[in-house]
Amino acid sequence: MISVNLFFVKNNTDKRIFKIPSKPSCATPILSAPFTDCFVRSNITFGEAIKLSKSEKEQSTRLEGEIFAIMQKVPEGKAAKKVYRTPTLHAKINEWLKLRVSKDRYNHSKGVEATARKIATMVGFDPDKAALAGLLHDNAKGFSDKAAVKTVKNFKLFDPELPKVNHQKYHGRIGAYFTEKVLGIKDSSIINAIRYHSHEKKEGGTFHLIIHIADSIEPALRDKDLYKKVMDFIDEHKKDKDVLTKAGDICREFYDKK
Repeated sequence: MISVNLFFVKNNTDKRIFKIPSKPSCATPILSAPFTDCFVRSNITFGEAIKLSKSEKEQSTRLEGEIFAIMQKVPEGKAAKKVYRTPTLHAKINEWLKLRVSKDRYNHSKGVEATARKIATMVGFDPDKAALAGLLHDNAKGFSDKAAVKTVKNFKLFDPELPKVNHQKYHGRIGAYFTEKVLGIKDSSIINAIRYHSHEKKEGGTFHLIIHIADSIEPALRDKDLYKKVMDFIDEHKKDKDVLTKAGDICREFYDKK
């Protein structure tokens, strides 16, 4: 585990103080608990930030260790699928996520989890893996812009195609890094789905489009008519190898008009 020095920054929204990590003291890829201090709960509508209490941070750290321990036992190949539907793993991730994000953000994540599972089932992808990626897709949404800038710099997450670093643009990349290094989830499909869920980059592969679409249409936060339109389209054209790309186009056209 690496040691992480902490320093203070102010949140521009409410002027309260919270901690974010400075540069790690060694190159060990496993992150220590203080890295989680850069997370704050964010209100999905107003962008307000609240510092985690000491007991919440301790609980979050404990859960991260327990999730990491479970994931280190994941076998290679098809046997790994059993772990993704383990009730114990999902219970711990849900408990952890409730600490990391607002109630609205958590409800949105549960909506994406359920929607991703349905889409994956329709088009023949692993529904348990899709559900896990959907649940975790916004785990870094609680970053402030200042925390995002420092994290992107310290852990070399900068993307030249996204020159403006803020939590909105980079929460996928930060969340993917955190999912892999802190929670110990190594599956490249899940990591790429989280990393690219806000985009339709080809680097994400086909699987990430499930999360991209689910994030765009889940009915708890998004437009319910869009949800029905896209889900009906996918069900009707599920044998088309380009169905997810076309469904993504429907989502983009809807939001371009707004």
